[in-house]
Amino acid sequence: MEFDELDIFIMISKYKSFSAAARHMYLSQATISTKIKNLEHKLGVPLFYRNNSIVSITEAGSAFMPYAQQMLSLKKESETHMDDFKHGSRGRISLAASHTICDWVLPDIIRKFRKDSKNIDFVLHTSFTNDTIDKVLSGEVQFGLIRMPHAHFSDDRFYSKLLEVDKTFFFAHPNHALFHIKEPTMRRIAKELLIVYGAPTSYWPQIKNVFEMQGLVPNPALEFNDIHAVKLYAQLSSYIGYLPELTLQHEIRQHTLKIIPLKDYVPIKRYSLLIYLKDRYLTGISKDFVDFINSLDILDW
Repeated sequence: MEFDELDIFIMISKYKSFSAAARHMYLSQATISTKIKNLEHKLGVPLFYRNNSIVSITEAGSAFMPYAQQMLSLKKESETHMDDFKHGSRGRISLAASHTICDWVLPDIIRKFRKDSKNIDFVLHTSFTNDTIDKVLSGEVQFGLIRMPHAHFSDDRFYSKLLEVDKTFFFAHPNHALFHIKEPTMRRIAKELLIVYGAPTSYWPQIKNVFEMQGLVPNPALEFNDIHAVKLYAQLSSYIGYLPELTLQHEIRQHTLKIIPLKDYVPIKRYSLLIYLKDRYLTGISKDFVDFINSLDILDW
């Protein structure tokens, strides 16, 4: 297979059109068609359904797509690595990470890693855990930083490394009525207006389970997938929220938010892990990054 064939295959899939792919790549439509026919001949399967101007990918094409993406990603990585030998130790690390990790865990990791390796570019994507796993699988990124309700990532395709453990607390504005109760309980929390965070992830089911274990039903009033929005609306006094303790440090110091001291709640834990593919060969800078991560002490809030 030729790399330009893979490029053309991905472009046609993206634009769902031979002519649009040709325009984007500054090639003739005849060249595009010939390249795809050659690729299909080599693979022995059709990659696209062709119906006049409408083009759609076949089941075989969908199955081939992640391999094409990974081959092109490895090509780019190898070119970068060879360039490192020519010009020095400059390199690039691509990651996808959850929003919590991006804001409160990753900056310190990058700062420490760059202390002795200054000529490194980080390419960062923020996404929820499922999307992050898909990005690593497709080869779009080298590493994923995910959040889970347990300390182990049970997928044999990946290596994983535990980075950080944190506890989740319920919180509110210091003027909230809950702070005038001597010993607030989960039963009282269930009656309050709750800001839901992390609904598309395993986080919200984990929180709901805390209520259900006591025969309670929470009272969702707002839903956000942005931590800063959760904290902003909790500061309006009438709402309560739940977040990892590490995300609340600034507001607690500024006395704009306060953790609710619940007598019948054992804080749930969330775990941050680094993942990368077992069959992915690690080159210089990437291997240095994994070695650095393995040298870190686990952060436990």
